[in-house]
Amino acid sequence: RLSPVTIDSSTALSPLTTSSLKLLITGTISVIIGQIIHLISAGYLVKKEILITAGPYKYVRNPFYVGNFFTDFGLGLMSCNIYATLAYMLFFYTFIIPNRVKKEERMLFEKHKEKYTEYCNTVPRFIPKLFSKMKALNGSFQKEILYKHKEIPRVFRILSIAALFFIVSALKSNKIK
Repeated sequence: RLSPVTIDSSTALSPLTTSSLKLLITGTISVIIGQIIHLISAGYLVKKEILITAGPYKYVRNPFYVGNFFTDFGLGLMSCNIYATLAYMLFFYTFIIPNRVKKEERMLFEKHKEKYTEYCNTVPRFIPKLFSKMKALNGSFQKEILYKHKEIPRVFRILSIAALFFIVSALKSNKIK
């Protein structure tokens, strides 16, 4: 015979603590910054057609990855698991992203030759220069590109995940009695 399930208050979900609330808020800010960078970058990018040197590409060669870094870090903070966040960030941004970027850079060099070499010598790979010497010769923001490459639904998915962290945390703060 099965006994009824009871939830003792000592084993109930823990309430939302001040430190986890700070992580949620900091994470949310990081996600929003990351998504703004990602959307602006996506609005300039004409994939594999021309070398874009305007907008965020004037300050950093890989603004997509910069935006994704902020987004990933923010989602990690929102999970309130610092160790998992740091492990993921170290692994992904030490091994996966650099290999992907090198592959993309080879392709861009093959297509654009000296123009790309000059671009690489002027614009940093990941950490933006606030005052770039690069002339913004190619590219302009085009909201149509955001729809073409399905960037808007991506942003909604990411923001939904962020909202889910808040919902779960709010549910945790109401102890089951």
